[in-house]
Amino acid sequence: MSGEKLLTLWSNSAALSAVIWLVLILVVLYIARRPAHKLLKALGRTLYRGLRFAARAMLGVSERLAVRNREVMLMQAREHQVQRLQREFERVANYVNRDLSAYPALNRQLSSVGAKVEEDFQRSGEVPPMPPPWIQAVDTIAKIPANGDPMVASILKNVETMLDKSSKQVVDS
Repeated sequence: MSGEKLLTLWSNSAALSAVIWLVLILVVLYIARRPAHKLLKALGRTLYRGLRFAARAMLGVSERLAVRNREVMLMQAREHQVQRLQREFERVANYVNRDLSAYPALNRQLSSVGAKVEEDFQRSGEVPPMPPPWIQAVDTIAKIPANGDPMVASILKNVETMLDKSSKQVVDS
């Protein structure tokens, strides 16, 4: 059946048929209002529950995403710190290599200077022998009579004692 035949089902007049159809539809809708309200409430509850479930699921996803993002940021920060430390270690290693490359030459130089200082120290401990003419001259002076002056006698006695000591050292070495 076509739409025009349905419209003229009750009467040959289209306007009267439209009014009859309108009344019939209103009566059917009035009779079906309670089931329609129940249907709409059920649809609303279903939609409400579905949206609440989706909201809870989105909150869970949001929390997991926040935790994951925090872990990713911490991992990136650690990697950045590791890279910074590696660059710093490389920089320090370059400084150490540069500064210690001259170490063998410096060590040889220090060893030679240390050996010279040690030789000088050993030589400074040795008492050089007095030349023989001075010993005789001092011995002669030490044997001059003091002529009764106690001060001159004391000085000459000290010179003689020193002469004896230095001659013993020359003989020992």
